[in-house]
Amino acid sequence: MAERKDILNAILKALLAGVETSAFGKTLFTFISELAALPKEKRRALDASLPDKQFEELLSQSELSTTNAALAAAGTEQIKKLISNLIKLSNEQINALTEITQNEFNSILNKLDGIDKTTKEIRTGVKELKVILGRNEDKIAQLEELLKQQQISSVSSPQQKIPQVSQETKDIAARINDDAGPYALALKAIAEGNPKKADKLLDKTQQFLDAVQEKKDDAQIKIYTARMQNASYAGKLRDALQYCDKIVSLTGDDSSVLSEVAAIYYQNAEYHKAEPLMTRALKIDEAAFGKDHPDVATDLNNLAQLYKSTNRLKEAEPLMTRALKIDEAAFGKDHPDVAIDLNNLALLYKDTNRLKEAEPLMTRALKIDEAAFGKVHPNVAIRLNNLAQLYKATNRLKEAEPLVTRALKIDEAAFGKDHPDVATDLNNLAQLYQATNRLKEAEPIARRTVEILLQFTRRTGHQHPHLMTVIENYAGLLIQMGLSKEQVNAKLKSLAPDLPKLFEYE
Repeated sequence: MAERKDILNAILKALLAGVETSAFGKTLFTFISELAALPKEKRRALDASLPDKQFEELLSQSELSTTNAALAAAGTEQIKKLISNLIKLSNEQINALTEITQNEFNSILNKLDGIDKTTKEIRTGVKELKVILGRNEDKIAQLEELLKQQQISSVSSPQQKIPQVSQETKDIAARINDDAGPYALALKAIAEGNPKKADKLLDKTQQFLDAVQEKKDDAQIKIYTARMQNASYAGKLRDALQYCDKIVSLTGDDSSVLSEVAAIYYQNAEYHKAEPLMTRALKIDEAAFGKDHPDVATDLNNLAQLYKSTNRLKEAEPLMTRALKIDEAAFGKDHPDVAIDLNNLALLYKDTNRLKEAEPLMTRALKIDEAAFGKVHPNVAIRLNNLAQLYKATNRLKEAEPLVTRALKIDEAAFGKDHPDVATDLNNLAQLYQATNRLKEAEPIARRTVEILLQFTRRTGHQHPHLMTVIENYAGLLIQMGLSKEQVNAKLKSLAPDLPKLFEYE
């Protein structure tokens, strides 16, 4: 899921593409809010292709309180550009704009202004870089933002999931033109799940960049970050590590870059390297935005997950509690970001055997996501799985089973029957059957789990991080069914004769 701030980032980038935001002064937020609140027919009537005088008359008739101030400050051409961009947004994006707060707007605008400044400096210093880094600057910026992995969310398995490219990311990538330049096309290839093509395009970008010295660091960070993302989204988490130190050495106090590198270290269990970056990002955001800002809540959550992974549960809990309070105050108690905080805190309670405290939090998180996304969304499947695992831990197996079955149906419909997330659901269902001594029902499900992750391994050339776990689970089930170790090994090897080294049950 793209979190709220990422969605708003993308919307404002699209809305303000080519607009001189500083020209509007303090009227920009109010002017945008009023435009977004106009009925659809009135918005579309503001035809930016009309002559200036006719356009200004129509704008005056719309009865916006900030019309005159915006025209005086920014001029007709800038307002035309803003409205042209607004009309291109979807109804869902327009609705999101009507809900944005002044603080959120200012925070995102400051970040966008920083991106614009960097882009202008690169363009001024190295004109040739525009060709190599891409012509579709607004789409590139959106892709860069959407490919980031800053929010670490607890899942039912202690192992890390392979990141999945969102549908929004794929949709933006599809609009990148074939002549956009190798860097833009590399991001597109990452979003399309084509790591080999992305690496070739990044090689081409790198070759050109090596010949250019001016403004190299800013562009180099982008290339290293894209390479790191390419390896990560391809499931090659260890390969992504080689770019982390390089990025950190070049970046300054960009908390989002530090958080993204820290996430890669975290996924590779390099906790000693992740922790100082997470702590640094937290301090930067507290100084920049204040201690009660949603970005600070994200930093707190990430650091808490690291503490939890290093068995420092007492240190993790106050961070999670503080993140929950920040997001409830910022977004309201029924927001998806709040559901993430509730889920994380509930899993911490579960890990500390406070199951009665965990259950209401999990139930509330499930209800929030069902209301926000609908009852068949993959986020709902995650909440269902977590609640089912809690029921299993409290020996309520009959209550757990329909939740796991529902999660499986959701993920099969969303991702297809051979997706790694489906394998997680199947593994949970097989273990539930095993716990209720339905071994014959569990066996084909456990086998299918292994087969899905083997397909992933063949397809990507990289072993899925959950593969050995599901192999061990399947082997343990076969032993419980009465097979000898020799029979178990033979059965395992028959699943993948091309990967014999994976299978040797002892």
